[in-house]
Amino acid sequence: MRRLAGISEACALAIVLGVVALCAFHPLYAVDFFWHLELGQLIARTHTIPSTNLFSAAEPARPYVQFNWLWELAAAAIVNGFGLRGVRVAQATLMAGTFAALFALARARSPRRELAWLVTGLGFVWFEDRFQERPASLVLAFSVGLAATITAIGLVAVLARRAFGRLSLNGPVIRALPAVSAVLILAVGVVITAKALPGVL
Repeated sequence: MRRLAGISEACALAIVLGVVALCAFHPLYAVDFFWHLELGQLIARTHTIPSTNLFSAAEPARPYVQFNWLWELAAAAIVNGFGLRGVRVAQATLMAGTFAALFALARARSPRRELAWLVTGLGFVWFEDRFQERPASLVLAFSVGLAATITAIGLVAVLARRAFGRLSLNGPVIRALPAVSAVLILAVGVVITAKALPGVL
């Protein structure tokens, strides 16, 4: 009976992931896709990330921080290797894989499969507008990855509880760690701010 339920769940998940992939495998309609693509090709040619808004008709020399350069570089590599259809395939694969990971994570965290289906359905509703060939399509993937990482850290901490129980956490060095880490973070923030101010002022 349990094996039959597992097979039914796997088949249902396959159907859901097929629907997700089909929704993601649509014609390229993101209005700024080719803007991102051109930037990716430029980065690939020059091996540098532009620091100005090169494609702005009003202020092309204005400083511009390019946060999405890795996605743009990957998109350019896919187009160069497989054409525009390759981007659609990659997008469908990415979204289907992300929802498979979301379901697996929810299923592992909850003994009730209904809750896992609910989380997956809500993810589809909330992120359906991100099914575009844009860097924003990675938001859900990064969110699932972060949740999986936090879960793994918690699992490791639980499994290592006995080992941690034998450690002494009352020494002066241990008590000083929070203050030292706070000072280090503050110092890094001051350095970053000092370097950024000349470009803003």
